[in-house]
Formats: sequence, C-alpha cells, structure tokens
Amino acid sequence: MDKNMTLEKRIAAELYCYQGKMSVFVDDLQGHTVEVGADEEFETASTIKAFILAALYLQAQRGKADLAEEITYEQSQFVDGSGMLRALGVGAKLKVKALAQLTSIYTGSSNLFVVPYTKPQEYIRDNAPDVLFTVLMRRSMMRIANIIARKQGCEALVTGESLAQVASQTVKALQCTDAAQDLPILRPLIGMDKTEIVETARHINTFETSILPYEDCCTVFTPKHPRTRPVLKFVELAESGVEWEEMLREAADQAVMTKIGYAKE
Repeated sequence: MDKNMTLEKRIAAELYCYQGKMSVFVDDLQGHTVEVGADEEFETASTIKAFILAALYLQAQRGKADLAEEITYEQSQFVDGSGMLRALGVGAKLKVKALAQLTSIYTGSSNLFVVPYTKPQEYIRDNAPDVLFTVLMRRSMMRIANIIARKQGCEALVTGESLAQVASQTVKALQCTDAAQDLPILRPLIGMDKTEIVETARHINTFETSILPYEDCCTVFTPKHPRTRPVLKFVELAESGVEWEEMLREAADQAVMTKIGYAKE
C-alpha cells in the first residue's frame, strides 16, 4: 500500500469536513511529498513564515544559529498584526494570555485584563487570619472584577468555579464570595466534576496550557488549612478597618488590557 496516498486521502477527508478553499503540501525533504489541492492560489499571508524557517535552518546548518537556544519573548519584540505570539508575555502572563487566546476561538473576541494584585494580597497575608486568606482574596478579586466590569458595561461576572472542587468553592465559601459585590455571578461549570471539566478543556485545547507549572497568587499564599465553611459575619469582621475601596480601585485602574482574538483593522 502506498503510505503517501493513504496519508493524502486522510488529509483530503479532514479538509472535506470544512468549508472554504484549502490546500496542503508536505515534503519530508527526502523525496516524499503529499499534495492535496496544491495548485490552488492563495495570498501569501503567514506562509511567509516558511521562508523565515528555511533561513533559520540554513543558518543552523552553517553553524550560525543554535536551534536549542532558549529565547525570551520581550516587550521590544512585539509587533502589530495577528497571531499567537502577539498575545504572549513572560511567566504567568504567558499562561493566562495563551489560555485566553485559545479560548477566544470558542468565545469570540474578548478583552483580557491583567491586574497587579500584589498589594492587596500582601495586606491580607499580613493582617488577616491565615484560615481566611483564600476567601478574603477571592472577595477582593470579585470587587476588582466588579469595578472593571462596570467600566466595560458588563452586567454580570462569569467564573469557572465548580461546587466543592476546592476549599474555596464550598457552598458557604461561595456565599461569602458572592456577598462581596453586587453583580450577578454566572458559574457554567458549577455542577460539573473534575473529569468533565478536564475533558472539555482537552476538547478546546486549553488543558495542556492550564497545567503549565508557575507560581501565581493562588499558590504562593495558599494556607495549609483554609476554612471550608467560613461564616460571613466573621469574614466581614476580618475585613473591618481596611480601606478596601481605595486599594482595590487602584489595582483595577492599573490593570493592563489586551485585546484577544480581534481581527486586524
């Protein structure tokens, strides 16, 4: 059996499932090619990257480039246009933005807000009982989200919480979280278990990105024994005397917005 033809038929079958004009040309540089609609004409667009890659491998072959070299993507390298790299950043931001970019395929265009949360988080760490760290942080995050949402004209908040998956997502904890601000909170995953959520994440290609290791605000300050059944009056007591509004509004005002999934105008 001709393996090339078998692959060619498989590719053709995949393309048949989609609308639009498409073509595929594969060359393993060892005399084997696969062609499906290879004579179709298209605008150059991202195929220019093929020539850039060819130049890179030529430089590597000549010893002038190292394919194993680790490169840091920096602000000075950002350019206009579309594409995955344009939405990436460094460290934790890279993970969040990569997820947002992948999710935008299903949600449409969106605005990603990266909030500098260190100041309120450190205040909670230094001034509140450690068993309440988690619920107090989530309440402050909800307040920040409320401020940004109202500026954007949003009428509700949406979270990925699933009932009882972690200590902060028990019924009592969610009640305390909801009481921190006045917008409706929509939770589409609330009745799903972890297996269902992971399966969905794999389906939309966000799972591998979501499990990349890095230290975020939820891992650095996680208490050993968080309160799973917090009582609202005691949570509010722990917050009393704190100038939350000014601190959280400052964080919201300093949020950096990135447009995700927008076509270039």
